[in-house]
Amino acid sequence: QSDLRKKGSIGHGRFFQFNVVLPSSSLASSFREYEVFLSFKGEDTGQGFGGHLYTALWDAGIRTFKDDGEMAAGVNSERLLKAAQESRCCVVVISSGYANSYRCLKGLAAMFRANMEIIPVFYNVDSYDVRNQSGPFEFAFTKHKQRHTYETVEEWMHAMPTVGKLK
Repeated sequence: QSDLRKKGSIGHGRFFQFNVVLPSSSLASSFREYEVFLSFKGEDTGQGFGGHLYTALWDAGIRTFKDDGEMAAGVNSERLLKAAQESRCCVVVISSGYANSYRCLKGLAAMFRANMEIIPVFYNVDSYDVRNQSGPFEFAFTKHKQRHTYETVEEWMHAMPTVGKLK
């Protein structure tokens, strides 16, 4: 009996290609509504990479929840957190505007609090800037410090460099 549930390539044109191998053992032991929770800033990637990645995952038969950083009608933050927690892993597409989004940062912090498996994708940003909160990330956190509590911003400022160190 094979220990692989799915194996295949997903991709879109010549932009990207991923090989997907998902172990069946964890799927058999507990059903999860989604295999992947995909988080990205829709304005930055939604019409391009983020949207294509979501479509490619579904086309490969991988149940994916899409959180594009925009509040869809009828979708509340508790539903998003539940979808993330019920997923096998979280793919976080970090773009230049990701740290500007309260919702994206709130979700990222929740993923870390829940000790979830996070797979970062750095989209047109350098992981150095994410780790060191420089460039667009420095500006975003300066703005957040003016609008949100110290504890909230500190949690986000801890999550971003941590995800920047993941490979």
